[in-house]
Amino acid sequence: MAEKKNNNKTRGIVKEREAKRLLVSWGYNVLRARGSLGVVDLVAFNGEHSRFISIKRVKGKYYSFIHEVENLKNLKTPRYSQKELWIYLDALKGRKAHWVLKNIENGDEERMDVKGNEVKIA
Repeated sequence: MAEKKNNNKTRGIVKEREAKRLLVSWGYNVLRARGSLGVVDLVAFNGEHSRFISIKRVKGKYYSFIHEVENLKNLKTPRYSQKELWIYLDALKGRKAHWVLKNIENGDEERMDVKGNEVKIA
């Protein structure tokens, strides 16, 4: 039996799928860019909102993702859509695993803890 590699791409895909499940549970239709090498990994929309989301997963220390933020800022999207960077920070000594959601347009940032199907936004 071949051993499954747990490389960065595979680890990122796991979090893209988790984010997709969350968005679906919030009432969004979600399209995932398979093998995404572009700016956006997920496009989520419902009757009122559309969200263009880039997903990142960090094993170590958090960093700013300056290039990703710049690429999202420059992305042409429909007028009333949101551009977001979702960063999943793996657990480290003294830090619980959690998501950080950044709104690219206004710079707002929020922490989201997910356990099973329970979501807590701080």
